Amino acid sequence: MPHALTGSPWEGWSVALSNAAKRHIRPEHLPLRELAARHPATPRDIADAVILLHDVESVSFVNPLIPKYIEALVLSGSTRISDVLLSLLQHSAFVKHSPSEHEDSLASVFPSLEEQVFSLLRVLVINSKLPVSQWRSKATTFALTRWLHEARKVNEREVGKQLSAGLMAAGASTHTGIFESLGLLVISIFGQPTFREIEKQRWWTARKQAIAIEMQSYDANVLQWLQSQYTGHLQNLIKNRPFRLLDDKGMPIFTDEELLMIIPALPMSNTRAGLFIWLNACLCARPLTDDASVRNHVLVRYSENVQEAAAGLIVASFDVLTNAILRGDSTLAIRSFVCNKLPLVLQGLFSFAEPNASEAAIQGILSAVNMEPLSPLTVGATEARDVLKKTRADFLRACVIHTLVSDAVATAMSPEFSATTAKATRYTREGLMTHCANNTARLETTIMELDGMQGNAGAIAGCLIGIVDNLVTAKDTMTLKSVCNVLLRKIELVDVLLQYTQPADLLTPLYRTLDDWVHDEDQSEFQPPYEEFACILLLVLAIHHRYDLTPHEAGAFATDGFVAKVLFGQWQSFTTAELSEQQIAQLSKWIEGLYATDEHGETTGIGDEVMSHCPPQAFYFLVPTLFEQSVLACKSGQMPVETARGGLEFLLEPFLLPSLVGGLLWIVKRSWEDHADGDILLQILDKLLRPSSSSQDMQDMHKAILAIVATPLVKSLKTLVQQRSDKRKEAESLIAVLTPHLHRGRALTSSGPDEAAAKGATIDELRKAVKELVQWATGGGQSTLPIYDSSVTHAATSSSGYDVVLQIIIDELAVQTSSHRGPIALDICTAIVCAPTPSSYTSLLELSNPLINTPGKGLGLRDMLRQRAANVQALQGLPSAEAAALIQLSRAVTVQSAISPSALVSLSVPNAEQAVADQVMKDLGLTTEGATLDDSLFDPAATFDNDTDFANVNFDVAADATLNLTESQTQDINNLMAADTSGMQIDPSANMFSADSIVFDANQPVLAGDDALMSAAGNVENAEEDIFAGLDFEQETMDFNFD
Repeated sequence: MPHALTGSPWEGWSVALSNAAKRHIRPEHLPLRELAARHPATPRDIADAVILLHDVESVSFVNPLIPKYIEALVLSGSTRISDVLLSLLQHSAFVKHSPSEHEDSLASVFPSLEEQVFSLLRVLVINSKLPVSQWRSKATTFALTRWLHEARKVNEREVGKQLSAGLMAAGASTHTGIFESLGLLVISIFGQPTFREIEKQRWWTARKQAIAIEMQSYDANVLQWLQSQYTGHLQNLIKNRPFRLLDDKGMPIFTDEELLMIIPALPMSNTRAGLFIWLNACLCARPLTDDASVRNHVLVRYSENVQEAAAGLIVASFDVLTNAILRGDSTLAIRSFVCNKLPLVLQGLFSFAEPNASEAAIQGILSAVNMEPLSPLTVGATEARDVLKKTRADFLRACVIHTLVSDAVATAMSPEFSATTAKATRYTREGLMTHCANNTARLETTIMELDGMQGNAGAIAGCLIGIVDNLVTAKDTMTLKSVCNVLLRKIELVDVLLQYTQPADLLTPLYRTLDDWVHDEDQSEFQPPYEEFACILLLVLAIHHRYDLTPHEAGAFATDGFVAKVLFGQWQSFTTAELSEQQIAQLSKWIEGLYATDEHGETTGIGDEVMSHCPPQAFYFLVPTLFEQSVLACKSGQMPVETARGGLEFLLEPFLLPSLVGGLLWIVKRSWEDHADGDILLQILDKLLRPSSSSQDMQDMHKAILAIVATPLVKSLKTLVQQRSDKRKEAESLIAVLTPHLHRGRALTSSGPDEAAAKGATIDELRKAVKELVQWATGGGQSTLPIYDSSVTHAATSSSGYDVVLQIIIDELAVQTSSHRGPIALDICTAIVCAPTPSSYTSLLELSNPLINTPGKGLGLRDMLRQRAANVQALQGLPSAEAAALIQLSRAVTVQSAISPSALVSLSVPNAEQAVADQVMKDLGLTTEGATLDDSLFDPAATFDNDTDFANVNFDVAADATLNLTESQTQDINNLMAADTSGMQIDPSANMFSADSIVFDANQPVLAGDDALMSAAGNVENAEEDIFAGLDFEQETMDFNFD
């Protein structure tokens, strides 16, 4: 209510200021000291006197002297900011009622008193013309918060009128100037660095939450509705001290989203090294190259750009081949990939491109591939060049038969192409199966063509899998034996075969054959069935050993069947008490057949009588016991060692040969020291490791067996040498026999205990590899490719653990980022983390749909990274560079792990899985009929679920999105986690999450919250929650009755 006391101090100030305004007296000429002495009014009375100079009821134009007088009074200390604000609030027509039509018409022309006062006070604070106590006080904070509350209510009334009038769009208000100038004043005061000292005042802790709610509500309900450029600034302020809650250690408490927003985005370069690392991992052990997964990886990597994806894949393929040549590794599988698999993948990629796009792309990129990785005078340079050029010619030939390039272009691109043999014929799976049906010779010839480089390996692989399945169904074990023999003679062919299929596709039918083998005791002869069983079993054992298959990788088999016991059980011997009567009878027959002699001292041999009562599965189960009983008989003197050697030599016959696996592995497990039978074992080993037979089938099978047992047997013999130096000569002689068969597998085997000492060396090798690859990629891959071994990461994780290896990768990324090589290092580190391993590999079809029941996989680097990055709060305890590297790597891995919808288009799956594939396409928004591929289908981010699981977060969503209140949309956590790189520099020695380091810039907008924020903030409007309800404007209690 107005002051009515005649002769009061307020009246004296009012009359004096009014007369001064009428006489246009400048503010510096006001007799403020005399007035204060003559009329000792309170600061609030003085504020009322100057505010009431403006007649808000009849005049919209503000006398320019009034703001000047306010400035003079505040600067002189006659009144205070808080008094001016509260007086302005009490007498403001803007707050009390809706303006008249006349005022509305002038609102856009003349700034209101409120707007001018807010701007004036903001300038005074910014220019430090006022003592800190003036604006860092409870009174000023109270006044500003109250203004925010009342201004928000005014805006709600205006919005209500607009909605009633059918004006649904958000936009400018007639009082936009007041709303924005008030917001700027709050920002200028609450955003002062020294304002945070207010938290030392006792009243602050209990009231800051209510103040923050008003700030957030004003930002969300007023500034956002007005689409103000200052939207988000107040929300940024409340994320900083003194508004933010602190823990018991005085550290600010941040949400996960806020912490992630602080981490700057690090752009990733698509370096030559990145795809080389990933593809090398796909080919270094068991092939992990199903079409959809390869296509998906490159399409996601190159943002659905088919031309770039094809170019990168071609270059990476030749880089992997070059690396194998420089390392001295076998190149069969990699050359086959380049010449047979790569054209098929390219064909799938270019199915989305313009006609003839493949020819131009292949011609352009292949001409840039270096065919001379070594300088001419370097040893091996000529051989390397010849292999690369021959591979290029074979690759072009395959591209011709797959219609990717024309014959004329291929001839022009490679002189070697024109010098090769006549144009190859393109095979089809169906055609080959027709020709090979009931034609064993043709089938064997076709299988041997798997090592060809004419682009037909895929069709041959498909034919082979189909033929095997048909043979198993028809129980044609004789032909199946021929197929197994071909693969055993050249086990490397399986490396090619598995580029087009999974191990389970080949092995599951073979498991079924072995488990369901029918042994007919009434048949005329038993050796041929035994031999068929032996060939099938040995191929299964050889493949399992070559790739170190786990039960999850191996395929379906009965858990209590023969296959499970042989592959994943233990080759162990049993006492007679542990055997059944039938097993004892069978064992006796085998011992008699092997060692019994006639009157001439000749052994009777293994006849049909022995085998007729013993199925093959039972025989292999008894082999370790047979070896143990033989050794014990020699040790006790019941049988000469030479007799044992001669009898066990029967096991070198092809129909019994796989039994050596069980027998030799039993010897490996037998202690040389505890049983005192080392001499006997050495003599037996000498006989079994040096067969005298010249049979080709026997030699091929024996080599396959030695490849399986060589590594553990050599290790056992080396133990013997350490324990008994007198046996060094015999042991080393046997080691020499086994050495050529070492390291024949293509598995990422774990390091043994004797390699534990090399743990540090392995870690150093990983660091060195990262540095060399970064250096090579920095030069654009123009220098000589550094020799790289994909197994170094596996060796490091085996010896030191995933946690240590991940930390090494993060540290290297941080170091390289500080050296301005961050984008390049990020690509390389991402490739290392994403590099597939057999133990954690999941095909794209399995990965893209939860309907497929995928067995549990082992944890990998990617899983460890996901776990560490998910613990966002732990980032506050890390140095800035390390925290940034961790999150940046996690973001990049998440992006690269996306699923490209186009990678699943044309995905070829077995009929049994077609329903699952259809569901995959449906979930991705694709249909198999009339599908239209618009741009949205090629957005990797579109496949992410909008949840808070860190593993599914897309960190690269733009951070400058503006909330559109005219549309129904929800801002999810992905937007909150998007990083803004503007103005963010990392001090590697500092903690970016300290109380003083994290400052959300009030001059930068933040992402709009979701629609729930609007309704939540609006709840404060209710009368029972009105924080200012019931307060008397003339009797300010300053008690912040916010509760």
